[in-house]
Amino acid sequence: MSISLASHGLAAIAFLCLAALIAASYIRSRSRPAFLLLLASGLTLLWALGVCAESLVAEWPHRLSRLMELAKLVGWLLFLGELASRTVEKERAQQWRRIFLRALVAIVAAAAIVETIFVTAAPFELSSNAALLVSLSRIALTIIGFLLIENLIRNADSDSLWSLKFAIVAISAILTYDFVLYSSTLLLRDVDVDLFEARGVVVALTAPLLAVASARNRSWAVNIHVSRSAVFHTATLVGSGGYLLAMAATGYYLRIVGGVWGPLLQVAFLCAAVLVLLLTLFSGSVRARLRILIAQNFFSYRYDYRDEWLKFISTMSASEGRLSDRAIKAVARIVDSPAGALWVRRESEASYVPAGHWNLPVDAAFIPDDDSVVGYLRDSQRIINLPQFAADPASHEGLDLSSWLASLRRAWLVIPCLHRGELQGFIVLGTPRVTQRLDWEEYNLLRTVGLQVASYLAEEDALQALLDARQFEEFNRRFAFVVHDIKNLNSQLSLLLSNAAKHGGNPEFQRDVINTVRNSVEKMGTLLAQLKKAREAGPPEETSQPTVDLRPLLLRLSGPYGKGSTSFELALAEGNFRVAGSEERLSAMFAHLLQNAVDATNGAGQVTLRLFNDGQSIVTEVCDDGPGMDADFVRDELFRPLQTTKGEGFGIGAYQAREIARDHGGRLEVQTAPGAGTTMRVSLPRHDDGNEG
Repeated sequence: MSISLASHGLAAIAFLCLAALIAASYIRSRSRPAFLLLLASGLTLLWALGVCAESLVAEWPHRLSRLMELAKLVGWLLFLGELASRTVEKERAQQWRRIFLRALVAIVAAAAIVETIFVTAAPFELSSNAALLVSLSRIALTIIGFLLIENLIRNADSDSLWSLKFAIVAISAILTYDFVLYSSTLLLRDVDVDLFEARGVVVALTAPLLAVASARNRSWAVNIHVSRSAVFHTATLVGSGGYLLAMAATGYYLRIVGGVWGPLLQVAFLCAAVLVLLLTLFSGSVRARLRILIAQNFFSYRYDYRDEWLKFISTMSASEGRLSDRAIKAVARIVDSPAGALWVRRESEASYVPAGHWNLPVDAAFIPDDDSVVGYLRDSQRIINLPQFAADPASHEGLDLSSWLASLRRAWLVIPCLHRGELQGFIVLGTPRVTQRLDWEEYNLLRTVGLQVASYLAEEDALQALLDARQFEEFNRRFAFVVHDIKNLNSQLSLLLSNAAKHGGNPEFQRDVINTVRNSVEKMGTLLAQLKKAREAGPPEETSQPTVDLRPLLLRLSGPYGKGSTSFELALAEGNFRVAGSEERLSAMFAHLLQNAVDATNGAGQVTLRLFNDGQSIVTEVCDDGPGMDADFVRDELFRPLQTTKGEGFGIGAYQAREIARDHGGRLEVQTAPGAGTTMRVSLPRHDDGNEG
C-alpha cells in the first residue's frame, strides 16, 4: 500500500463520517451554513477518493483529480464567504456576497480552463510550465481564503469567535498546507512528493475540529451529543498515557546516561512518576480544572442539563441524611464548591435560622426578616457573588453587606430559594476548588435549582405542619370521645335518679345504684387516664390483645335500662362470647348504642338486645321500635362527626361506635326504615381459645 493511498484514504473516512453527520442534521434544518458545510465536506471526500483512485487505477484521468481538488478549495471558500458575510451588516452582506462570488467565479473558471486544456499529466509528472499554472491558481484561491479568514476574525465579536475558532483553525490548516505545497512547487517547478503524500493526514486531522465547531454553532444545525463524562474520562486517559510515555522515555534516558546507577535511577524515577500521576488523578482541584477546560472548549453549553438535573433530583430524593444537608450538597456539586450552609425562614420567629451546614462553620443563629442581605435577595431575586461585589460594589446595586455574611471567610455565592415569590430560604456556598468566572449559564442554572430547593423546603414545612395538625386532631378526637362517654355516663346516672323515687326502697335497686356509680367513677378515671396518655404520647399503640366476654359485659350495661319506663328485652344466648379487644372501648360502643335506642323510643317503646354466634363472628343487635331513619340520612349524616339531630348531643356517638368496631376488626351495620324502627348490628371476630362458645 502506498503512502498516498493510506493518507488520503484516512481523509476520505474522516470526511465521510463528518458529511454523514451534517447531512442527517441538514435534513431537519435546511439552513444555508449547514448546506455549504455539507457541500465543502462532500467535495473534500470526493477529492480524497480521487487521489486514492490515482494510486489504484493506472488509467485514471488525472485531469478529473485536479478539478476535484479545485472544487474542494471552492467549497471551503464558499463556506468561509457565508460565515464572513454574517459578520457584516445586512445591507452590506448582499453586496459583499456578489463581489466575492464574481471574483471567485473568475479565478476558478480561468483555472479550470487552463488545467483542462494544458495540464494532463499525473501530479508527479508535471512539466515546469504545467506546475507553474497549477500552482498559481491554487495560491490565488488560498490567498482569497486567508482574506476571508482575516475579515471573519476582525468583524466577529468575542462570542462568535468562541464558536468559530475550531472551524477557523481547521480551514486555515487546509489552506496553509495547500499554500506551502504549491509555493514550493512554484519555486522549484516540481511537486514535493513528501508534502503531497502527507496532505491527506493533515486534512483528516481537521475533521474532528470541524465537528466540534459544528456542535458549537446552532445555526449550522449540527446536533452532536457527546457525553461530558465520556470526554472527561477520555481526556484523562489520553493525558495519563502521554504522561506515562514521556516519563518512560525520560527513564530510558536516565538508564542510558546513568552508568552503573542507571537502572536504579530508572526504577526510582518511574515509581515517583506513577505516584505523582495517582495523586494528580485523585486531586479534586485538578479534576475540576479539567472539567472546566472541557466544558469551555468542546461544548456549546457548559452543562449537560439532563445529566445535571438527574443528579440533582437523585440527591434531593435520597433517603439518607436530612433534607437541608442534601440540598446544600446538591447545589454545591454543580459549581464544584466544597462547602455550604442553608438558612430557612421560620414564620413564628420572623427570621431565618440555620437549617444545615457542610464544611462551613456558621455563627449567626438568627437572621431577622429586615436584614439587608435578606431584603436584597427578596427584592432583586439575584444571586450574590461576593468576590465580584468586593471588586465592584456597583455590580450589586442596593446591597449592604451584613456583618454575619462578612464574617464567613470562605463564603462565595448566596443563592436565593424563592417559592411563589417569597424567600423560603437561601444557600451560602464556599469558595470552589478552582477559581472560575461565572456567566449567564451558571447563574440561570443556580437560580433554577434554588427554585427547586425552595419547593422541597416548602413541601417539608407543609408536611411537618400536617403532622402537627394530625397530632392535635388525634387529641381532639379522643377528647371528643371522652366527652361523649361522659355524656353517656351522665345519662345513666340521670336515669337512676329518675327511677329513685319509684324504686328507692328496693334493696336490689339500691345495689344497682351502687354498682352503677362505682362503674361510672371507674369509667371516668379510665377516660381521663387515656386522655392524658393521648396528650403526652400521641395515638396509643396496642401492645397486647386482651379478651372480653361480651355476655357479662352486656348484662352489666343493660342493668340500669331494665328499671326504666322503656320496655327492655334481653335475648342473650348462652355460651362463651369472647372477642379480642379493649373492654373500656367496647363498653363505650355498646353503651352508646343502648342509649341511642332508649332515646329513640322516648321512654315509651320497646328495646331489644340480642347476642348470638353466626359461625365466624359474634353478633350483637340493638333494636328499637322508634321512628327509624331513611337511607339518605344513614348514608350522608349518621356517621359524620359533629352532626346531630339531638339538642343535647355532640354528634360523635355513631361515628365513635363505627370506629371502635372497625378497630376491633369488625363492622357496624344499620338496618332501618322510616316508621319501622332501627337495628344496629355489630359483628366482631370470635376469639378462638380452644373452647366452643
